Amino acid sequence: MASKKAPREWEHAIEVLRSSASKFSDYSISIEDLIDCWICEGFLDEYNGIGARNQGYSLIRSLLHACLLEEEDDNRVKMHDVVRDMALWIASTTEKQEERYLVLAGVGLTETPRSELWQEVTRMSLMQNKIWRLPESPASPHLLTLFLSSNYISMANEEFFQSMASLRVLKLSHTLLPRHFLVGISNLFSLQNLDLSETGIEGLPLELRYLVNLKCLNLESTYRISKIPGQLISNLKMLEALRMFKCGSREQESDSILSGGSLVLVEELLGLKHLNVLTITLHSFAALQRLLTSPSLQSIVSNTPSLSLTNCRSLSSLSVLTLASLRHLEALDMRYCKDLEEMEIDYAGGEVKRIRETHGFFSLHKVSIWGSKLRHVTWLILAPNLKLIQMYDCRCLEEIISLEKLGEVPSEEMQNLIPFARLERLSLGGLENLRSIYPRALPFPHLKELHVTLCPKLKKLPFDCTSGHERKLIIKGQEEWWNNLQWDDQATQNAFLPYFKTNVFFPLCGE
Repeated sequence: MASKKAPREWEHAIEVLRSSASKFSDYSISIEDLIDCWICEGFLDEYNGIGARNQGYSLIRSLLHACLLEEEDDNRVKMHDVVRDMALWIASTTEKQEERYLVLAGVGLTETPRSELWQEVTRMSLMQNKIWRLPESPASPHLLTLFLSSNYISMANEEFFQSMASLRVLKLSHTLLPRHFLVGISNLFSLQNLDLSETGIEGLPLELRYLVNLKCLNLESTYRISKIPGQLISNLKMLEALRMFKCGSREQESDSILSGGSLVLVEELLGLKHLNVLTITLHSFAALQRLLTSPSLQSIVSNTPSLSLTNCRSLSSLSVLTLASLRHLEALDMRYCKDLEEMEIDYAGGEVKRIRETHGFFSLHKVSIWGSKLRHVTWLILAPNLKLIQMYDCRCLEEIISLEKLGEVPSEEMQNLIPFARLERLSLGGLENLRSIYPRALPFPHLKELHVTLCPKLKKLPFDCTSGHERKLIIKGQEEWWNNLQWDDQATQNAFLPYFKTNVFFPLCGE
């Protein structure tokens, strides 16, 4: 605006900002996702590998400090609507002929823009619309970035990407996606970032192995995938970030690399020399051991932020010390390891001290456990920064934290072990034998939500009248359960009564 001198010019700018503010809704993005995009756009070309990623973190902190980005929960950021609208306005009026943007996010589109609009565009966002069909390929030789996330795409022409030879970043997350549609993506030889997270795809075509320049592949929360062909992942030699947390259905086709306990998947990772970010789903303890003991993967594994152990048959016990070696683990998801009876730790010995001194679970923020035979999860007390705990369909679970087990911990090790000091959300469902979360009242200074469904034996909550002192708590559960709760005194019951809401919802596997 430095060149704008007349009042009418400034009035026009204000009108543009006001009018565009009503057109676009705010949208947050994970920091990791944002950095993936920056790397593949070529914005972080000063360094290679992990150096570029560190540069991205530094830039984000600078933008946050300058209030050009806002920090959200769950390691996400967003732009303030005024800042975003100004950025879009600057982009639309830029004098750079080589840069043309088209942003039609969240405006209710049911079809893609007409073909002539694609010809000169370099970056296009059509996310958060109602687009259900992708027609024949629009001629878009200059297109570098295409966001199609959060649409209803159920019909697509395989040749849709045929005339997008320059495309480097393609985001298709939160869409249905027909399986044959992915074959057409294999022709995008310039593609560096492919985001298929939270899609309904049931498998990956072998043709994707031709994406030899791919640096970032996101398959997180793809619960329906039953086949990932062998030699697909291992052929993507330039991969730097592979995200497979909560990837794969419970039943895998025999020729999928996720079948047989995922050992084949781990073997294929060994050949990825540029890999520096990995989130992963494994289907056996043998695959976990192979991952943790492979020398070429040690630096990557120690920094792995997310691990899912799903449908691990015959896994009856798991050493907590094994998991503690993942020092930067932020999210642990364990689904349908139906034989798992114990997560072992030597409370009386030196393992508690060793885990605490090495900050073994210092980074752990989320734990989800489904369908096990565990009787307690006392080891969670060693994760001081937990924000989310989900326990579902664990029919043998009797206690979350067992005082009997804690009684074995030497007194000096018990210092500063305050359970759930940073917990924000606790969700319990289908725990028919659960009697206790913790037998004594806890402060819960950060607790925002407590969900309890189908836990008939849970008669007492670890609250007193000082728990959750900020009083922004939401408690959801069945009314019958709430009415049968036992309280230490009337003051405590009265304090929490306004925060209860009836809820009969029980989450499904993918939620």
